[in-house]
Amino acid sequence: MVQKINSQREVTQKDVAKRAGVSPSVVSYVINNGPRPVSGEARERVLKAIDELAYKPNRFAQQLMRNKWQSQDRTQFAVVLGGGPDNLQRPFYSSVLTGIFKEARQHNRRVLSIQFLTDLKDPLLFNTLVESRDIFGIILLALDPFQLQPDEIEVLERIVDRFDNVISAERDWRDLPAVTFDLEAAATNVTNHLLSLGHKKIAYIGTQDARLDGYCKAIKVAGLPAENRLEIISPQNLNTYEFGFQSAETVCNTRPDITAIFAASDEVAIGVMGYLQTHGYQVPDQIALMGIDNVEQSAFTSPALSTVQIPKIELGQEAVKLLIEHGKEAAPSQHGMKLSTRLVIRESCGANASKSE
Repeated sequence: MVQKINSQREVTQKDVAKRAGVSPSVVSYVINNGPRPVSGEARERVLKAIDELAYKPNRFAQQLMRNKWQSQDRTQFAVVLGGGPDNLQRPFYSSVLTGIFKEARQHNRRVLSIQFLTDLKDPLLFNTLVESRDIFGIILLALDPFQLQPDEIEVLERIVDRFDNVISAERDWRDLPAVTFDLEAAATNVTNHLLSLGHKKIAYIGTQDARLDGYCKAIKVAGLPAENRLEIISPQNLNTYEFGFQSAETVCNTRPDITAIFAASDEVAIGVMGYLQTHGYQVPDQIALMGIDNVEQSAFTSPALSTVQIPKIELGQEAVKLLIEHGKEAAPSQHGMKLSTRLVIRESCGANASKSE
């Protein structure tokens, strides 16, 4: 059974060393990444002890006790990003981060760090970030509930428990203040637009989330039989170019009666278009195509991609505004905002128009 250190006494490196069964110097080497190497087995014991005892360096502890969350006196904040480093390459998240950095500059604030949620399972990194006296808040981004693992959820709960000023961008997370948009409504609008063009057999390619819900709802409301649907769900729950390309092959080989494809992101749609065009299919004459996000590239495909405008840069900007305002409140209320989306109709859906609805 894990024994707790007396809550009235500050946890020290000696406490960590005793719990881990190593010398205090080994604990110091692990914390400071040197100057001497530490075996993997000993390092794991030290990290486990740090986690169990919630150890943090003394220089942070006293400051936190005196000045917990004097947000107005701090200028730096952190961004915690779900998923892995590949998210930084995705057009959607690069645009959101652009908005975050732009708005931070407008308010003379600075992004101290961007950390990946999965990396914060390391208790040393977690304590360095979460107990830092230099930041006034944290923006959580890309928290896909279908991708989060139990240990990542535990990290999120620890962040919320230790921080007074945490907000979520893009997705709702528990009862945190959030800046979001209605992804289900966006998907419903895409499907309804394809239905309005006369398509009765529409495939959905993408992740299992609110976009799938919106697609299914629109098909059901239209009174079409379930066999008119085709749903290809990403096994990794990622909307990528490669997944779109591979899934288009599945659609063409198994359901030649499909006349339209709704892709869960523009990345997926561009991958679909790549497969269709390299295999002799005419878009939109044989298969109509629509995506979601309106990334910059979507206007320059041939034909230009019909999609949904998601206010990506605005999402990042509003997240920073919310974080600043939330940090100023003596007793923060739970609030946030939902941004609007709109259809962007181009040639790929067969409407033969370039306009927004």
